[in-house]
Amino acid sequence: MFETIALLLLTGLCVGFMGAFFGIGGGVIVVAILAMIFRLPVHTAVGTSLAIVVANSIAASGKYLSGGYANINLTVVLGFFSALGAVAGSNISLSLPAGVIFISLGAAQLITAGFMAKGDKLKEIFKTDASVQEGNILNGAYFERSTGQNVCYTPKRVPLLMGMAVLAGFLSGLVGVGGAIFVIPAMNLLSGIPIKAAIPTSGFMMGFTAVSGAMVFHMNSSVDPLVVASIVPTTFVGSIITVRFFQRAKSTKIYNAFTVFLVLLAILIICRGIASF
Repeated sequence: MFETIALLLLTGLCVGFMGAFFGIGGGVIVVAILAMIFRLPVHTAVGTSLAIVVANSIAASGKYLSGGYANINLTVVLGFFSALGAVAGSNISLSLPAGVIFISLGAAQLITAGFMAKGDKLKEIFKTDASVQEGNILNGAYFERSTGQNVCYTPKRVPLLMGMAVLAGFLSGLVGVGGAIFVIPAMNLLSGIPIKAAIPTSGFMMGFTAVSGAMVFHMNSSVDPLVVASIVPTTFVGSIITVRFFQRAKSTKIYNAFTVFLVLLAILIICRGIASF
């Protein structure tokens, strides 16, 4: 019993760290632990994970909003489209084999990591304009503590970003993750949003996504409230501690860490998918 509680508390800390530092909900860790260690049915693990992602989003977003990192207007726009995708993905997830879902997602993450690793070259190809358009409702700005300067930006290719939000929401509902693994690279590479703004904005947006998906699983009795209540408290603790470190970290270090994390995440998910057959 003690080991079970300790593992749940540790899981919450990991989820809080990943949500605050990488802008994701930590759902992939939760789903893997609940499905492989606690032996919960995979759909219950996914639904429970989405409920925990909601709490993680709330924990990290409060700090990021007070620091001015998250772009609120952009979050509302993308959150609407990601919520639509999450509802569709959740309904489909309830009828698909878990192995196929996880392996497909892992492959997609490896491709995304490749895009991140080639970020400089892709920026040359996409040639994102770094100019700021005065009066644009989606404009964002934050104070970069590592350089002591204000960073201002205008998101580019917003319609394409909306499409990525739908895809991210769909994958979120499908396998119980936040969907940020696609949104963050799209924000940074395609829309020219600085990585230190993209991650908090994604973290805020995943709350919209997870709520929509969790509701579908809850209506199908696929959410374990006891597990949610056990993990959420330490999720808040992990988020609060990590946000303070994030504010002082350099953007390049966060970018590189996120790329490496994607590769490790993909390997974990693919192994999970193979094990389910």
